[in-house]
Amino acid sequence: MTARANLNQLLALAGPALVHGSVVALAFAAERLLARPLGSEALAALSLGTVVVWVLTTTMSGVGTTAALKIGEASGRGDREAARQTLLSALALVLIAWGTVAAVVLLCGPTLLALAFGDTQAARGGATYLNVALIGLGFAFVESVLTQVLFGLGDTRGPVRAAAISGGVTLAMLLLALVIGPSLTAFALGASAGTAAAALSLGHRVFKRREFSWVDARAMQVFRLAKESTPTVAEKAVASLGYFVFAAMLGRLGSEALAANQALLSIGALGCLLPEALGIAVCSLLARQYGAGHKAQSSVAVRLALGVSVLVMGVYATMVLALRSALIPAFLSDSTAQRIALDCIAIFALTQPFMGAAVVGRAVLRAESKARCALSVATFGTFAVRLPLCLLLVHVHDLGLFGGLLSVLVDWIVQAIAVLIALRYNKSSARSEPESPYRQAYRARA
Repeated sequence: MTARANLNQLLALAGPALVHGSVVALAFAAERLLARPLGSEALAALSLGTVVVWVLTTTMSGVGTTAALKIGEASGRGDREAARQTLLSALALVLIAWGTVAAVVLLCGPTLLALAFGDTQAARGGATYLNVALIGLGFAFVESVLTQVLFGLGDTRGPVRAAAISGGVTLAMLLLALVIGPSLTAFALGASAGTAAAALSLGHRVFKRREFSWVDARAMQVFRLAKESTPTVAEKAVASLGYFVFAAMLGRLGSEALAANQALLSIGALGCLLPEALGIAVCSLLARQYGAGHKAQSSVAVRLALGVSVLVMGVYATMVLALRSALIPAFLSDSTAQRIALDCIAIFALTQPFMGAAVVGRAVLRAESKARCALSVATFGTFAVRLPLCLLLVHVHDLGLFGGLLSVLVDWIVQAIAVLIALRYNKSSARSEPESPYRQAYRARA
């Protein structure tokens, strides 16, 4: 396969993944715009609650990532039984995790938030948001698995349609809440309703496929999938929990800094999803190439994905800088928060290309059966670079939000360099699992 053919396949997969991510990001940004009248304290509480939900959902997406790789390989070699086993095991695993998380949050959620962010009004509001958001958290876990499975199979329409449905339902609920009376509870219910609608749409899309037209609960291999998912789940947990600690450090700066950080997150939501879309695309492409036995083509796809990610994120950063005077006031009404955000937006934009390279590179390492290497990169960048540097710059040298974002920039630079070194000296493990007994029996009869 030529480089041009690889690029066409990569863009064919990344384009819909980008549309899916863009729909999610636009819905997120619209939700924050609708929350603008609530004021800085409510925005800070909303930020804390959504950070916790993001940490949990991102962590459990590791199960979906592993399942998508295994299902993509099984599809590449025509083994439907292995694909069914993996899907059922992934869904069972995330539902078990949701039950565990719900119990912990209901029992200890307010206490944990108070310990992390102090006994403030924002922490208490975040706990209220989180208690209501638990309704949709199980649907969010299921949605994450089904979305990645469909992308892994090359089905791009289902996730895009589900994201549009989710955004539409969420915005309709929030507009209704603004008419009746805006509150954190209403925003949590709107997000939960949108997530549930997306999960149901994806479930219908997945189970009408021939690969999953019938299911056998006895074929589940939950513990095996849990073991195989552990490095990827741990990698995502390290990254998301590291960000949670980072947010807790910034939370001590006050409501204005938290609101400014939330505005930058809203602006950067689309940027964060651009490399994620390319990571999904290259993982799907590599998994199917490995499953079909076309392992020699992987290096071209990897180089293309990294190059496109850095280029696109550079263009995105340039656009953010050019439009900063219009973007910041759109998300913030408080003049102090606006000034903080404008002071930090240059360092925020400079971070984007390095983040793009690191995110795609870690995705490639996972696809190459080097999930432990990706975990090592994420752990070192988060706990040896970002958090100590944030503590030094924010709380010792008193650089405020600017110091926190500078620590993020250094972290992504270190991760990008480490990933590129790992890929330079990495030899593909030529991963391809043996066929299931059902497929072997079918071939023997044939």
